[in-house]
Amino acid sequence: MLHFMCISVVCGQNLPRPSYITTEDGLRNRFVTSVCMDNRNLIWIGTNQGLERFDGIEFLRIHNQKSSDIYFPGTDIAKSGIVMLNSQTLWVLADEKIYSWDLCTYHWSEFKLPEAFSGKVSGINKTGENEVFIHIRSSDKILLIQYRNGNFQKIGQTEKSKYNVTHAAVDSEKKIWWSTPLEGIKIYNPKVGLEKIIKPDSIIWYGLKLFVVPVFIDSKDRIFFFPKSVNELWMYDPVNNSHTVIAANLDSPVYYALEDSQGNVWFASRKKLLRLRQKEGESILDDETGHIAKRFNYTQINQLYEDNDKVLWIATNNGLIKLPVGPQWIDRFLVVPDQEWGNEMRGIFEAGNGDIYTFCENYTPGLHRIKDGKETTGLEPQYYPYLKKYGKIDGGNSFCYHKKLDKAYFLINDLMSVDVSKNQVNVEWACDEITEKLERNPLSMLSDSILILGHTLSKTTLYDPVNKKVLASFRNLPNSEEIKNICFADDRSGNIWIGTSAGLYIVSREGKLLDYFHTESNPALPNNTVLTIRRDRNHNMWLGTLGGGVVFVKLQVTKGVNSGRFTIDYKKSAFEFIGKEDGLPNENVPGILEDDYGNMWFSTYDGLVRYQTESDVFQTFLTLDGISNNEFNYTSAFKDSKGNLWFGGLNGLNKINPDFAVNGGVANRLSFTSFSKYNRRSRQQERTFIHDNDDQQLYQISPFDSWFQFNWTLPDYINYNKNNYYVKLDGLNEDWQYHGNQAYIRYHSLAPGQYRLHIRGVDGKGIKSQGEISVRIKVNPIFYETWWFRLLVMFFAGGIIYAIYRYNLNKKLEMERMRVRIASDLHDEVGSMLSGLAMQGELLAESSGKSEKPKLEKIAGQSREVLSKMRDLVWSIDSRRDTVQNLLDRMREILEELLYPKDIRFEFETGELPLNKDLPVNIRQHLFLIFKEAVTNVVRHSNADHVYVYVGNLNQDFVMIIKDNGSQSLHPSTTGMGILNMKMRADKIGATPELNMKTAIW
Repeated sequence: MLHFMCISVVCGQNLPRPSYITTEDGLRNRFVTSVCMDNRNLIWIGTNQGLERFDGIEFLRIHNQKSSDIYFPGTDIAKSGIVMLNSQTLWVLADEKIYSWDLCTYHWSEFKLPEAFSGKVSGINKTGENEVFIHIRSSDKILLIQYRNGNFQKIGQTEKSKYNVTHAAVDSEKKIWWSTPLEGIKIYNPKVGLEKIIKPDSIIWYGLKLFVVPVFIDSKDRIFFFPKSVNELWMYDPVNNSHTVIAANLDSPVYYALEDSQGNVWFASRKKLLRLRQKEGESILDDETGHIAKRFNYTQINQLYEDNDKVLWIATNNGLIKLPVGPQWIDRFLVVPDQEWGNEMRGIFEAGNGDIYTFCENYTPGLHRIKDGKETTGLEPQYYPYLKKYGKIDGGNSFCYHKKLDKAYFLINDLMSVDVSKNQVNVEWACDEITEKLERNPLSMLSDSILILGHTLSKTTLYDPVNKKVLASFRNLPNSEEIKNICFADDRSGNIWIGTSAGLYIVSREGKLLDYFHTESNPALPNNTVLTIRRDRNHNMWLGTLGGGVVFVKLQVTKGVNSGRFTIDYKKSAFEFIGKEDGLPNENVPGILEDDYGNMWFSTYDGLVRYQTESDVFQTFLTLDGISNNEFNYTSAFKDSKGNLWFGGLNGLNKINPDFAVNGGVANRLSFTSFSKYNRRSRQQERTFIHDNDDQQLYQISPFDSWFQFNWTLPDYINYNKNNYYVKLDGLNEDWQYHGNQAYIRYHSLAPGQYRLHIRGVDGKGIKSQGEISVRIKVNPIFYETWWFRLLVMFFAGGIIYAIYRYNLNKKLEMERMRVRIASDLHDEVGSMLSGLAMQGELLAESSGKSEKPKLEKIAGQSREVLSKMRDLVWSIDSRRDTVQNLLDRMREILEELLYPKDIRFEFETGELPLNKDLPVNIRQHLFLIFKEAVTNVVRHSNADHVYVYVGNLNQDFVMIIKDNGSQSLHPSTTGMGILNMKMRADKIGATPELNMKTAIW
């Protein structure tokens, strides 16, 4: 039943899986000749049709065609023809000319060589900051020039031939090894000049004998030769002037070499990729060709380049290969090559001798042993009779090792033990009443080495493996077959946490239910299915759930003063949730471990996550980083005695050495790449490339721009599609908004005003970007919403109002002048004529006979009456008599003129009135004529000897009262128009007339 198995895989120094960039990913030309990373960690790609800049998301086209994003005359970029001269300048060798790129402005210019060194540039090699070797072909010779900090120095020259390729390398003594076609390798000493010439190899090329042998010197001063006569790789011994063949039978000569940041040296022939590494003081040469070419076709390697993120870029004639070459701190075991789902791993434990055992559920099922970093077999299995026909351990998700008994326990229908020293499997306890063959049957060991097991909540049991007896059965817990146990753990108080399919139950050792948490409780869980429970060094608890991420429970603990025992208030404990927005790549978390540095490790269904609790930084590892599979299993997480972490998944086992990963990483520089907007008036889209993060740059948005958009990048050339971003727009959002993995944001119809856009990023490994980036935005209002337009409208409206006012004022003044003129004319001319007519009539009446006298007196009287009415009319239209006081004075004059001759006394009383206020002419005229008509009626139709007049305000209304003491019988009805005229005039000014004949009141 115990079966150890080995499968043929490469372990230990397994490289992560490579990824690729081809024309299908947006690369314009597949024949890549050169690769280089700039100061913003953006990748510059040279092809035989121009340049491209790649930010991990999109390509910037730089060539001499109309479709280019930036015009550049260079077409054929030389192999290894792009170098960073310094942090702000990029050199590009194209069409045998050097072009200098300003990375702040993206302006280029042709780099002019001094006349003494004029010719065609065949190659450039960077050897330091602002230091480059330049290979120049003139009409009759080849020159090697050293450019350093703006100065040129000729190193040497050689004769020109049909084959004019040269190479240069520098050793630790600053000696320059220059490989030439006709003279061999010329070694220049910076103190004495040419020191020696060696010719380690030669070939006959079209009848010409050539001695060209490219040289590569690593940081250990190891000298490698790439001979042309044989397809081999040599290591040169300068003391004995001899060489050692370290690789033979290659497909072609070696053309390129690179030493990476780990000290490995990479060599490339036409198709092969070799890696020379050190292991325990021994040099090992690995052929990695099959690893990089498994899913990618190419026939020619053109350059090797390692970027700042320890990614090896391999330029080929079919695109780019990206291979992470950083520290290899992940070892893989039991991996089935070329299978997504191979050896599915479950329980893991460590025996007393330090060997690691792991259970494989399928493909090569059984219990496997890993000893000294190797998968071993050779032990004869002892079969448990009941399962003898299977020939292996069948089942058992969880394994618990008891150090004192030197046994590992697992649970199928019964509780079983594995005696690894005797290679035996035994039945410890027949307990099929608390298990279910087709279910999980969880098993755990508590802090005091007591086993806890049971299929459902009510079947949970504590078992003492030393004394082989049941300590407690939790029969009083909810009895439901629907509540299935999944995992167990105990806290610092000794209470037991049971993760089930229905939530988290906390019970005492006696089986008393202490608390229960689920999605509806307070505090609540994000999901009811708890897959794993882990207690950390601070005695807080971590829960991994199915679909709900991680729950961190910071326990509310009090210590008894006398007893010293810890008491936990579970309800008052703080529940914190960690999900996808916080940095988890997936919210299914089947495994949790804590390393020796206090970092928490979460295995998920989509990667392995390290969470640095102090800095709140998440880092995700995927197959591209070296793990065997992205999906992990529950009950397959284990920490060994050396601090190594073991995680099992759908294909093999991963050993993590936290010592190499403790420092984590630093995310790349977050930077804006472009700004776009669409103008609906011109129907054109504008795009501006952003060359640097200038947070003072102001982007103006026209009111006719339908939308505008900012693109940015956080370069991660392995897991860029797992980057996450957070945005905040000052003036619109007060808080940071989670933006997902879209590296752009577009705004439509943003209100006019000043804004500032802030961006933060977290890369695919969960590492936060170095700070944030921001830009200033000004959304201009449409012209009629601008302050100047509003001010102009105000001035215009004010001008119109003033013009209308002036017009009305002039009209009013003209009217008043006309009223005055008419009044004056009537008074002076018509009045004098009527007065003369009346006087003539009176004179004629005195001298006429009796028969004519009455007629003449009538004419004189009517003339006087017409004159009086005319004077009243003149007074009413005279603009010089418009005030309330003028009206009151005229009323008093009328009373005196009409009443005194009839011996009628009057009383004229005024209330509170604005005496200096001007009255509209129509109101003044109608009030006066109503008043005069009323007084006239008193005089004509009443025997009154007293008249009372009141003019004033009463209850906010204007009131005019005319009252006499005559009797009703003496007010005969008449066919005159006086009363009707008064009512008509009252209607015209909105007044209400009231006539009381009993009391003779108007």
